[in-house]
Amino acid sequence: MTLRIALALLLVLPACRHKATRDECARMLDRYVELSITTDPTLAKLPPSDLAMVRELKRELKRVEPSYRKVYLHCETRITVAAYDCAMEAKTPAAWESCVP
Repeated sequence: MTLRIALALLLVLPACRHKATRDECARMLDRYVELSITTDPTLAKLPPSDLAMVRELKRELKRVEPSYRKVYLHCETRITVAAYDCAMEAKTPAAWESCVP
């Protein structure tokens, strides 16, 4: 009986996790950058070769923005799994931002 309880706890405990992991934080922030890039109408007309260069430049610019840095620095302690899920399902940067405290 005790072994069954221990096994049940091992299966249930990961589901009780309340905060995003480091990998989830990285994916979530990458999602924000990609949303910012793909929803920018000025980039839609660029040829693919230029788009790759501009995408990398915009990625670096986003990473130094205060709002990005705030989430990056405190993600693992502040971002819940629910907020992570919301951000990953967001279709626009504004929707993503509304998910993140």
